[in-house]
Amino acid sequence: MKVRVSDATAIVLGLARGRVDAPLRTAYLMTYSTLEGGKCLADCSFCTLASSSASSPDYLSRVRWRPYELDVVAAALSSSEVFRRACLQVVNYPGFLRDTCALLEALRGRIPVSVSIMPIGRGNYQRLKDGGADKITIPMDAATPVLFIKHKGRGGFYRWERHVASIREAVEVFGRGNVYTYLIVGLGENDEEAVRFLFDFRELGVSVALHSFTSVPGLNIEGSAPPELSRYRRIQLARHLIFEKGAAPANFVFSGGDLSEVVGIGGIAELADSEEPFRTTGCPDCNRPFYNERARGPLYNLPSLRAVGSG
Repeated sequence: MKVRVSDATAIVLGLARGRVDAPLRTAYLMTYSTLEGGKCLADCSFCTLASSSASSPDYLSRVRWRPYELDVVAAALSSSEVFRRACLQVVNYPGFLRDTCALLEALRGRIPVSVSIMPIGRGNYQRLKDGGADKITIPMDAATPVLFIKHKGRGGFYRWERHVASIREAVEVFGRGNVYTYLIVGLGENDEEAVRFLFDFRELGVSVALHSFTSVPGLNIEGSAPPELSRYRRIQLARHLIFEKGAAPANFVFSGGDLSEVVGIGGIAELADSEEPFRTTGCPDCNRPFYNERARGPLYNLPSLRAVGSG
């Protein structure tokens, strides 16, 4: 059985040659299949693995993922003193759940494992937890139901209501604080909609990891631009205040949908001048270096506090 491994992870594991400047504490793995041409059955507009995209199946966003034998990867992880977690990205193809469980079995007892997966139901979430996963992500990606239909509902695979209900089921199984979702900034939402999304999922006990839309060749929305860095920084700051500082909706002032002011919270200027709110968000030890940006910058998500080019 094979598993795809991100290039940076493969380098740190000694499976490939190269250099990784950002400290990598999470090993990024992805399910592997030659079915459907290596693509996903779903057709999300922003994804390189979308069924109708012209992108190579060897890439997810800007990151290349090469296939390796699972036993080789598992052995390398067992002997590694670098990695503290493995993150398993699950692609939607026939047999994906069987393969996911096989990967969990191979990694059991070696390292904590997070799984990023589509809605699969409470019983299957319990199956993943029993198999060794301690964190789970069900990506929403879009901030509103309308944008969800436009970008993730293509082909009829995914529905907003089903995703939200499935996230609630995952919380029942894994517990509050152990379930995550993604928000991709730059799919057409305004600041107010993005901040409302953050509050809604915090209320559910779900942490939100931020991504910026990344335009790469072959996407169904190829040619769209990533969000302005200054705007992305606003949403990152809002997320930090909401999840790390306990901010309330009344702390945020909007004008025409744009976040114009934060009130009732001290030290905002100092916080905004630091790098802390702008680090990569996700499971413990996640930093996804250069997933959303070119290595030469600007960096949308800082992989470490030592990263430069924060903008």
